[in-house]
Amino acid sequence: MAGIVGCATEATHSEDAPIDPTKVGVSLLYAEKEAGSPESGLRLFVNAEFMRIDDLSAPNDFILFDRKKRTIYNVIAAEKSVAVISPRPVTATAPIPIAFTEEKHESAAITRGAENTKGYYYKFFANGVACYNVVVAENYLPDVVNAFKEFRTVLAGEHATSLGNLPPDRQDACDLALNIFYPAHHLDFGFPVREWDDKGYSKFLREAQRGVVIDPEMLKIPADYARSPFGVKPH
Repeated sequence: MAGIVGCATEATHSEDAPIDPTKVGVSLLYAEKEAGSPESGLRLFVNAEFMRIDDLSAPNDFILFDRKKRTIYNVIAAEKSVAVISPRPVTATAPIPIAFTEEKHESAAITRGAENTKGYYYKFFANGVACYNVVVAENYLPDVVNAFKEFRTVLAGEHATSLGNLPPDRQDACDLALNIFYPAHHLDFGFPVREWDDKGYSKFLREAQRGVVIDPEMLKIPADYARSPFGVKPH
């Protein structure tokens, strides 16, 4: 669901007004590139209750993840529609054997703001074939990492529903591992500063800002937008 996303901005507030600490979060700016596409800017806002993702090239569309409900809302402004992904466990069995392993190396590629953390480069292998790479900052923004894990786990449940429609010639061990059967494994090692695969995808962190208070309106879905389960066309 990369590339479906709007932009998080800090809210102004009175210096005398108390701020609920659960509303304060972290703002992240990534550079992301899909295979065959130009690089784009990706912004995230994460607090204890929500994660909002938006693409700077489409500021009126966004993904909102309700961390308490474990539910993802994919908001498309032009259609006034919301595709809803509800949490469900992965009960399917992998159609092919998958051994997902990793190699660990020290790395100096740590982003601004995380200079005091230890950096490591992990190369991941599916059935012995190198397929994914992550540079992590150890013990950095642990609650954000937890939000990423929660989000990817919900996505994995949705991806698993279409597993039976996947023809044998498209059963890729790395894709199955990352997107369904080990969706959060690469996040067990720290905060992902940089990620890339061997097919042209890459993402790296440009900036992280703590103590951000987002405009509450940006964490709301317009009431007049039609909601439907993901993959079902709204009426």
